[in-house]
Amino acid sequence: MRTSILGIHDFGNIEAVIVNTKAACKVTHADPRCVASCVAVTTAIAMMLQGKHLKEPGSYDAEAVVNDAYGYACDTLETEPEVVIHCIDIIQSILSYCTAV
Repeated sequence: MRTSILGIHDFGNIEAVIVNTKAACKVTHADPRCVASCVAVTTAIAMMLQGKHLKEPGSYDAEAVVNDAYGYACDTLETEPEVVIHCIDIIQSILSYCTAV
């Protein structure tokens, strides 16, 4: 996902992350589900960089990160929230990788 990097730029400002993600994603993926999925991933990355839900160095409360990212994605979604549920799997995969490294 090319938008993942947007979770790093301005990671301290979730609203800026969301605005940048939506703008970049909509260039090639106008479907609201795609935009919401991108927002879920970038906000999860930004929150981890902020240290939000950090249990100890290198260990995050993955469920809390996923829930918050899901909330941001649903807030972004222009249709029913149920269509963004698949983004949870993406976020959990990223968290698994990040906590394993």
